[in-house]
Amino acid sequence: MNAKKIFVTGILIFCLLGIANGKFAEIRIDSVTWDPSYIEAGDNVRVYVKFHRHPSGKAFLTPPPKGEDAGIFYIARLEPVDELTEKYIIIKRDTKNVGHLFVGESWTTPFDIKVKENAIAMSYKMRFSIIETDIEGVERDTVKFLEFEIPVKGIVKFDVDSSNTLRLGGVGDINITITNEGGGDAKHVTVKLDLSDPFTPARASEEYVGDFEGGECKDVTFRVSVDSKAEPKAYKIPLTIRYIDEDGIEKEIDKDIGVQIDATPDLTIALESADTFTRGSTGKVSIEVVNEGFIDAKFVKLTLEPTDDYEVVSINEFYIGNLDSDDVETEDFTIKISDSVDKEIIPLKVKLEYRGEGNNIGYTKEDTVNIKILSEEDYAARFQENKTSSMIIGVLIAIPVIFISLLVLWFIYKLFTLITGYINRKLFSR
Repeated sequence: MNAKKIFVTGILIFCLLGIANGKFAEIRIDSVTWDPSYIEAGDNVRVYVKFHRHPSGKAFLTPPPKGEDAGIFYIARLEPVDELTEKYIIIKRDTKNVGHLFVGESWTTPFDIKVKENAIAMSYKMRFSIIETDIEGVERDTVKFLEFEIPVKGIVKFDVDSSNTLRLGGVGDINITITNEGGGDAKHVTVKLDLSDPFTPARASEEYVGDFEGGECKDVTFRVSVDSKAEPKAYKIPLTIRYIDEDGIEKEIDKDIGVQIDATPDLTIALESADTFTRGSTGKVSIEVVNEGFIDAKFVKLTLEPTDDYEVVSINEFYIGNLDSDDVETEDFTIKISDSVDKEIIPLKVKLEYRGEGNNIGYTKEDTVNIKILSEEDYAARFQENKTSSMIIGVLIAIPVIFISLLVLWFIYKLFTLITGYINRKLFSR
């Protein structure tokens, strides 16, 4: 009888322990790993979390039968701990269904994350949680969580921004902005341009720019000259960036920048000559257009625009057409000075319209040339002086003309006399 009681009591204790073993089992996290183990900004990473349901009783006790606590289910969740992690780490699917776990059963949950390209080098804090739910997935309680850090190594990622236009045959600067968009630091950075025809370095073609921290931006300038025989177009220039990364390894990055050679003709306007003017007078002005550039100008049109100081009484617009490099074209305009002008100098308003060689871009250049306005007294004196000078010059020119004319007449007379004398001798000698 006592033996039966002891046996029954033992069975009851065993069952109670078995029930306790199922009811009070706990979730234990075994390990957290990730692949790849070396993580850099921009990487896709898979995080593995292994955990199991551990019995709270002694190991020799038999696990509870299947179906016990069958209403308990679990989900696994991975989430960022702080704002910095949330900013740079993207979790593609943060919650995974685990289902029911029996006592002693293990489970490994994978999570796919993306480290952003501009992530800085640091350890990012993550939180892994096991949450108990019912069969409908309604969350009840977080039964286990673990905070861990994912170390992200910094990478150097250089971005180059450059937009430059240089004049044909001139010397100018190529400005380059370099940004380290990665989270890693670059040491002893040098930048080199591989210049070739039609570019020639006016200074060094390689510049030392020092160290670049992650996210830092620096400007580099190269001074170059452009061959005057170059074709106006966009050119691609190779650029090389050399640096030492955080592990002390020398690295090199090749980029390309674009440089546009300007094809705009360089036209200038000047006053070639002008008559003498006073208030109310009319006269001629000659305006010259010079192409001082290295390329030809097309469809050139010259316009003299009237102002309150004068009016253009002749045609005020000339179509010049093509004006070659180093060529000059002069056009004459007749103007009448206003009667109310009270100035010693008045500007003539000139406009040029033209196109460059090899493109359909229209250019307009406006400029002024100055003419002198004399007072009426000075104009009369100058006119009289000019009249007297003209008379003197006319006399001086007339004297040699008369002398030469008399000499020619004398020569003709002598020749006529000689011929008639010869004829008379021949006729009357018989």
